[in-house]
Amino acid sequence: MPMTMINLAKFIEDYGYEAIPLGHLSPWRAIDNEGNARHRSRPVEPGKPEPDVMVHLRIAAFLCGLGEIGHSKMLLTPTFGPRQRLAVMMTEAELEPDPIMEQGTLCDQCMLCVQECPGGCIPTERNIKVNLAGHDVEWADVDTKRCNVYFRGGEILEDGETGEYLPDRDDVAPGTVSPFARKPNTIYEHGQAIAGSKGCTRACMIHLEEQGKLGNKFQTPFRRKKLWSVDWSAGLPESAGS
Repeated sequence: MPMTMINLAKFIEDYGYEAIPLGHLSPWRAIDNEGNARHRSRPVEPGKPEPDVMVHLRIAAFLCGLGEIGHSKMLLTPTFGPRQRLAVMMTEAELEPDPIMEQGTLCDQCMLCVQECPGGCIPTERNIKVNLAGHDVEWADVDTKRCNVYFRGGEILEDGETGEYLPDRDDVAPGTVSPFARKPNTIYEHGQAIAGSKGCTRACMIHLEEQGKLGNKFQTPFRRKKLWSVDWSAGLPESAGS
């Protein structure tokens, strides 16, 4: 993705226009996941915002006419459904805008994302409602902290529960266990989505595929067998203990 953005910026600048690719990772942004200010920089003038602004990628993509925001909060497009990553390029070049997609074009509120989310992170009736360029849009008020655990194949335990995975590690929330508990830290905290997107991506994509709404199609159905999961109740194999 970074190389694509760099090359696109060069292409635009070759025609004499300014082009600024925005970072697709967010540890540097001015607010945390709950919207609290980090104060890592300062405004250039009193009354102006701190400059470490992160564009909301899904909302930007919606306003650019790329797709709609589904109940799971994921961006859905007519070609790939929920299967894409987003990046933002700012430019002064005048571009022909695409029409904004009406909500309901792709997402039919089937709630399979809710049913198949392993952590129960997507509510059915608690929604976020906003008006974007005159369009009333809403999506589920996803429990992102809980999602962060289950996305990585983890499990949040109640008092007295032992869970099916490995013991807690010191640098995660108490009561959280994960098959990644003993792995080395990963650069940028990525690369550990063993259970990720079971409901919000895969269930949604399969449903859209069955509805015939996707331009990009598989030769055979994406899911052809019953869902499976790893049984961690016996612990790690001896060979994997290190």
